[in-house]
Amino acid sequence: MVKITYSPIKEIIIHEMVEYPLADFVKLMTDNVPPGNISSSVKWCNGMVFMSTGLPSTVDVVKDQMAGTIHWSWFAFAEMPVFRPSIETASKVILPVIDVSNNDLNRKLVDWVRSNKRTFTV
Repeated sequence: MVKITYSPIKEIIIHEMVEYPLADFVKLMTDNVPPGNISSSVKWCNGMVFMSTGLPSTVDVVKDQMAGTIHWSWFAFAEMPVFRPSIETASKVILPVIDVSNNDLNRKLVDWVRSNKRTFTV
């Protein structure tokens, strides 16, 4: 018989967090994309669009991940009150936006960011 185990993330450690105005966030995510192309997607949850960058998969990082701790080296976000499946720039670059608000972890993350964004330096 196959054993299936669910082991949810227990902790996310954000090493750098930056809030941008929405226009700057979109520019940051699409600046290196040639006109008319599609950028990598970003996530949206409860009025906030965001993206994160993880740490390299070193032995220590993988050990933490196996124990339920995720490290993000960088977390960028912007307020975007209304969900849109994509944002198109003036140069016709498409930034896909994925609605992840159906996930409890993402809802908790957005709530935490809103509650704590004043405690870090931008």
